[in-house]
Amino acid sequence: MCTSSKGLIFFFVIKIVVLIVIPLLSLFFSRNDFKNRLKPLIIIDIAIIIVFIVLRIFNNNCIVNSNINGIKISSYKDTTESIVEDSDANDISKVNIQPDTNYRTYQNKNLYYFNQNSAAIKDSYYMCNGKKVYMNSFGNGLTAFSIAISTLYNSNINPITLLNNYKENNDICGNKMTIYSLFSSIKKSYASLEMQEIDRSQVENNIKNGRLVIAELSANASSNLTCDSGYIVIYNIDLEGKYMIADPSNSNKDFVCPYSSKAYGRVIKSDNMDKSWYLNDLNNEILHYYSLYTN
Repeated sequence: MCTSSKGLIFFFVIKIVVLIVIPLLSLFFSRNDFKNRLKPLIIIDIAIIIVFIVLRIFNNNCIVNSNINGIKISSYKDTTESIVEDSDANDISKVNIQPDTNYRTYQNKNLYYFNQNSAAIKDSYYMCNGKKVYMNSFGNGLTAFSIAISTLYNSNINPITLLNNYKENNDICGNKMTIYSLFSSIKKSYASLEMQEIDRSQVENNIKNGRLVIAELSANASSNLTCDSGYIVIYNIDLEGKYMIADPSNSNKDFVCPYSSKAYGRVIKSDNMDKSWYLNDLNNEILHYYSLYTN
C-alpha cells in the first residue's frame, strides 16, 4: 500500500479525518440528535486512533511516513543513468574499463578507483532463471575488492574480471555473495592476497602499514554512506587523523534513500569521497573491518 506517495497520501488524509475532522464535528455540533448520529463514528474514530498508535509503536511505514516530508521523499525520482542492455557487457576484451587514479594511499601509491555505476561497469550482469541481474544492483562488494586488490598489486584488476572469475567458481544464483566467498574466489587467482578481520582499534596501524581496509556497512536512521548495506574501502589518513574512503557506489549527485530502505529519508551526499571522516562517524554504520594485504 505504501510503496508510493499515493499510498502515503491516503493514510495522511485518514489521519486528518480521524484526528481533526471528526473531533471538530463532535465539538461544534451540539444538537443531541446529531451527536447521537455521531456516536458510532466517534467509536470508529477512537478505534482507528488506537490502531494508529499500535502501528506507530512498531514503526509501520504507512503510519511513520504518511506526512508532508514523507510524501515529498517518496515522490523523489532517481535520475541516474538508465540501464542499456549490451551483449558484450561481460566480455572484458570488448569493454574498456579504466580506473580513476587521482587518489593516493597513505604510502603515496595510486588508488585504483572503480565505480559500479559507471557506464562501462553497470551493464555487466549474471543470469538467474532467465533474467539478467545487473552489476549496479549487486556489484558493490566486487567493486570494493577490485579497488583494493588493484591498488595492492598496482594493476588494473577491474570488477568485470572479478565477476567473471566469481561466476566460474561459485553458484552465484543459489548462494549469497559474501565477503568470504568473494575473497575465496579471488584468492584462487591471487595467491599472495590475504584478508584478516580486525577491530576498529587496528584500522589506523593497518592503513599506515600500507594495507587497505574494506568496511562492511549496514544502514540506520542516521546513515551518511548507504541506504541499506554495502562496502567501502578505507585507504588513507589525513593530518587531522580523519580517514579517507573509496565508495564503490558513490553517486555523482546527492541521493535520497527511498521509502523501502533502512535509512529512509536520509540524503547520501555525492561529495563523500571528497572529504575525510573521523572513525567514530564511520563506525556508526560499520559492522566489520577487514584488512587486505599481500604476503
